[in-house]
Amino acid sequence: KLTEKVKTLTALVDRFKQDARLPTPPLSPATSLPSADQVQRLRERVSRIEEEKSDGVETIKFWKLQAESRISFLSIDPGDKVLFLPTSSGNFIAFNRNCPNRYLSDASLAAARLQAGGGGVD
Repeated sequence: KLTEKVKTLTALVDRFKQDARLPTPPLSPATSLPSADQVQRLRERVSRIEEEKSDGVETIKFWKLQAESRISFLSIDPGDKVLFLPTSSGNFIAFNRNCPNRYLSDASLAAARLQAGGGGVD
């Protein structure tokens, strides 16, 4: 929903900016110019829309970062961050709710030890 709102606000801001760049048609005697008050209200509205758009973009960035930095607990998919706990048998089991018996493979354990500078992971 937030992404849709940002897209809508972006379209509104773009439309207002485009309207401001259009050449002014010649005025007929029956045409009246907008008052200074109307122009000011329109500028304020555009400013509010741009602020809302900016806030929406920042909110999306925040939640994407939050999602990327979380540890998977309810399900485990390739690429997820998972917390592994040592077992008494020397293996490492995933800390989770819905994925029982998920252990760290020997290859992953060796890679973790290598990344840690050759030291033990335990």
